[in-house]
Amino acid sequence: MKLLLFFLLMAASALSYGQFNDTRWKGTFNVPDPAECILVFSKDSMNLLSENGDVLESMKYRVSGDTIYYVKLFGISPCYYDTEAAYDFRIKENKLFLSAVKDDCEMRKMAFPEDGLQKIEQ
Repeated sequence: MKLLLFFLLMAASALSYGQFNDTRWKGTFNVPDPAECILVFSKDSMNLLSENGDVLESMKYRVSGDTIYYVKLFGISPCYYDTEAAYDFRIKENKLFLSAVKDDCEMRKMAFPEDGLQKIEQ
């Protein structure tokens, strides 16, 4: 029974990561002025790219339920490197919506588009 529960939890975790792994989302970010950017997810990290492909910010992430947790790796924002931020997410009609649950970095909270991010089909 415990083994079955363990495998179910592992599968749920993989599914959560899987919904973001190898996806791209485009939107207008305030960095600090409004600019079209692309949020690129890999297995456990994500990069915010400018329109010309420069990495503006790189973050490690993890997903639990409908919450995504970020930790900054490097980038242009004044956010601290060792502080974890939490954002609730929902995906509706190929749009990703993020809302801050806990984030000590005001600049990051203001950067995410309120009207969501459009999924880029690859």
